[in-house]
Amino acid sequence: MKSLTFSIGLLFITFSHTLLALSDYEEAMKKGITELHSAQGPEAMNRAANFFERIAATENEEWLPAYYAAYARITLGAMENSDEQLDLAQAHLDNIADKESENSEVIALQGYLYTIRVALDPANRGPQLAPKTIQTLSEAVQMNSRNPRALMLLAQMQYGTAQFFNSDTQEACQMIDKSILLFEENTGSGPLQPNWGQDIAERIKQQCTEE
Repeated sequence: MKSLTFSIGLLFITFSHTLLALSDYEEAMKKGITELHSAQGPEAMNRAANFFERIAATENEEWLPAYYAAYARITLGAMENSDEQLDLAQAHLDNIADKESENSEVIALQGYLYTIRVALDPANRGPQLAPKTIQTLSEAVQMNSRNPRALMLLAQMQYGTAQFFNSDTQEACQMIDKSILLFEENTGSGPLQPNWGQDIAERIKQQCTEE
């Protein structure tokens, strides 16, 4: 009887520690996401990236810390016109690529990284990397046609390509409208899940309206 009581007690303690660890992880992630979305410049964005990198180093079974670290580094790359930041982002995506190979959010973020690579040097990188970017984002949409970020990023790339070649942007603008509807429908997703991108979609919609 004592042995059974001891075993139940030990099980309860282990379960309690697991719940505590899970709670700590979720609270840390919420704090990081708040810091990330409120970052107004490179210094604050770099702090957010560092924060998620520390979580990713200890929670290597979770994909979201590396995802947010990559997103923060991509944003920094755009802010600073820095391939070095994009290389750091790519390392995070590489770390989760195998176990999240069918994750539309991860594939869409990879496409976003390619988009920024092209934007840093469109004349030299566009011919080779733009088709790969569109292919990657198309795969993300195929994996989950209701992922607003995947659809928005694909529309953004197609819009920019149409503008570059002075061709019709109507299809891209229709995709942007659809992505905005999806953003509005996805407001109830979990607090740790990606929810960025609607502001980008709204800016592109404004450009479509002004044409």
